Amino acid sequence: MKLTEKQLFNWLSNRRSDYKKGLLSETQIKALEAIPGWTWSAYDMKWERGYSHLKENINPSKNYVAKDGFKLGDWVARQRRDYQLGTLTQERIQRLESLSNWEWTPDDARWKEKWKLSLKSGMVFGSHVTKSGIKLGIWQAKQRILYKRGDIPKDKIKLMRQIPNWKWSFTKKERIHRAVIVIKAKAKARKSKRV
Repeated sequence: MKLTEKQLFNWLSNRRSDYKKGLLSETQIKALEAIPGWTWSAYDMKWERGYSHLKENINPSKNYVAKDGFKLGDWVARQRRDYQLGTLTQERIQRLESLSNWEWTPDDARWKEKWKLSLKSGMVFGSHVTKSGIKLGIWQAKQRILYKRGDIPKDKIKLMRQIPNWKWSFTKKERIHRAVIVIKAKAKARKSKRV
């Protein structure tokens, strides 16, 4: 008889409950402990399941649900919250940080992605959109606004200055030139749509 994942989960939960009540024999305990990845804690089991999913789906969206129904987006949010509260073990912190692209703050991950694109593209104007649909021109403009308000951290200011031809502000002549470039690009895009 083949068990569904839910049936298996329930069976394992019942064995853990039996263990806590002292209802399992030594043979049963040893057999369960011989299962790879076995843990007496349901929380530990769920953590391992989440970590396994995360290795396959780095940077899932907030509402991401794996094919088997596991709410990976919620799991990731909980790890970040536990980290901020100081309740995540050092071992789990190290395991998460060993994954490429893991970020404790998702906003930082998105910021770094756009910064890396800017580093490759250089400074862009207006409504420049990358092939992957990222509005890089708007993002760069937002960084300038944050800079003028004093709301951008020093480490990010330093990174922005690495972007080829980067400027925090423009002369009137440069603004006019930028506007002409944007208008021409939009006209060209409209023209190519008609063809």
